[in-house]
Amino acid sequence: MRQAYRVVWRPSSIVVTTDGLADPFRDDAPRGAGFEMELFVETASLPFDLMAQSSVDAFKHYWPFAVVEKVADLVADVGGVRADLDDLEVISAELPGLAEHSAVKGQIPDRFIAEGGTLGVLIGASGEIPDFSLPPAVPIRFASIVLLTAAELEHIRIHENSGRERVLAHLAATTGHLCDLNRTSAV
Repeated sequence: MRQAYRVVWRPSSIVVTTDGLADPFRDDAPRGAGFEMELFVETASLPFDLMAQSSVDAFKHYWPFAVVEKVADLVADVGGVRADLDDLEVISAELPGLAEHSAVKGQIPDRFIAEGGTLGVLIGASGEIPDFSLPPAVPIRFASIVLLTAAELEHIRIHENSGRERVLAHLAATTGHLCDLNRTSAV
């Protein structure tokens, strides 16, 4: 029930990650309980001066934090998505109204915003998973979150699994799991 986040600085990007989705639900639960996953957004699409910040609080006014927080809430609300990720490898989700959030508005280009201020995301996109130096006995999955363009979200709405596969193939060939606000759209 702990809502915590971390910021990991990499040489040319920043990772905003959850830190608590994999916490046991109870003190007496076995290690690795909870939702058995953590979520993260990795991006280089933030102001340069933010790179010098040392506090998670500094990131609460930027889109990566708002996206990670909203997806974490969604995962908790539905009771977890680990089984879906293990089965499908990648899932998509819609975040209605998030484009109007004060930490998002004006930071994300319009081509990523669907009707009604909805942001689409792909959860579990392939790519190099950041090394968070966890002990090997912790059986959790780190799932990336990648913003979808409005066209990609509509394509996924229409074509479902094959739409996700097309977008995932495009990401694998271009940016991987990195949230690049300047990337080309898969459709």
